Amino acid sequence: MADLSRRQLAAVLCTAGVAMSSLPGVATADDQRQGKACVLNYDPTPGGKVHPAPFLKLPFRSQDARNSLVVDNGWEMAADEIPIAGADPHRALDMVLARTKDFGHGVPVLAAASGRAYFSYQYITGAWKDPKTGVTHQLGYGAGLVVEIRHQDANGQPTGWVTQYVHLADVAQDLPYLRPEKSGEHDWFPSGLLKPNQELWDLGVPVVAGQVIGHQGDTGIGKDWWDDFRVETGEVVPRDRTTLKPWDPPQLHFQLYQGRVDGAKQNIIDPLGVYGRVYPEFNPYGEPGSICQGPQGVFLTDQRGRLQYAG
Repeated sequence: MADLSRRQLAAVLCTAGVAMSSLPGVATADDQRQGKACVLNYDPTPGGKVHPAPFLKLPFRSQDARNSLVVDNGWEMAADEIPIAGADPHRALDMVLARTKDFGHGVPVLAAASGRAYFSYQYITGAWKDPKTGVTHQLGYGAGLVVEIRHQDANGQPTGWVTQYVHLADVAQDLPYLRPEKSGEHDWFPSGLLKPNQELWDLGVPVVAGQVIGHQGDTGIGKDWWDDFRVETGEVVPRDRTTLKPWDPPQLHFQLYQGRVDGAKQNIIDPLGVYGRVYPEFNPYGEPGSICQGPQGVFLTDQRGRLQYAG
């Protein structure tokens, strides 16, 4: 941590739940237990963003994720993706079960809130040159199996908010499949996800908060291999993961946005209200299981201020 700035250190300690009252604006562990907000020394929310009232739960069972869940990459930038994606913002949370076997591969992923769900598949092939060896590797850095849930209010009507669940190992059998289009030798593009909002709402099947929508995985992030993807069914055939390893650990890439206009996602926000301006050096590995959110987070908390799990 010697190279981190005070602001970055504050973010790391806040995420890890470390009591550091000497850092202004950082909630101590006692504060978090008492339900106080995790306040950082900077505004984590870009101007002009619209936030819903808290309505999400962490998309895991507490028995799987408690004392294990970390956010591997913050909301704006992921250091290990810069050589691949350049300076494009990350704008999602990469959730890893750091203390679970194989980083939680195969653990159930749950709907963070009720709504209507469907799935598709994306694969993007790129290249990365290892600066240590000079060897160029083929990399997959697409979404793999991806589920979207369009959320609803208490009356069952669409709110416009959408959560996206990426890199799943498999998808629940009853979710509708939007067939992607081939866009390269090994690349697939989920053009079905670009349909108008109402069409996607009508297409989706109802799911309730806490319902299993798939399992934690690493589809879409291969190194020198690509998924054995069956376009007819949307199935990804399991591989030998002892020899064909991903370049990133199994994880849930989780994103919240407010519908699409002409296919483009609108109002993508940081659902924890913490990571909005975290720098590329940010790496919050520390004490898992004590992720906190800022004052504009949209995850539900219990009476003690702890984030709630969906199951």
